[in-house]
Amino acid sequence: QHLADFCRPILDDVKDAKLIVNLIPWNDINAQSGPAAKYGKPTAERVQNFQRTMADNGILCYIRTTRGDDE
Repeated sequence: QHLADFCRPILDDVKDAKLIVNLIPWNDINAQSGPAAKYGKPTAERVQNFQRTMADNGILCYIRTTRGDDE
């Protein structure tokens, strides 16, 4: 399920509701084990697609920069 689907009932049921999502892409820490090991840094295209999906569903979504990247 997409976050936009989760937010839809709030937008539909709460008059004048304004939802804002601050999207912070995963900061890849190269974990070899534990819960973080299954995650990796998304591509810029994937992050922008997520933002577009949110906007298409009436949800403001800002892409924040990650901190700690050595780029």
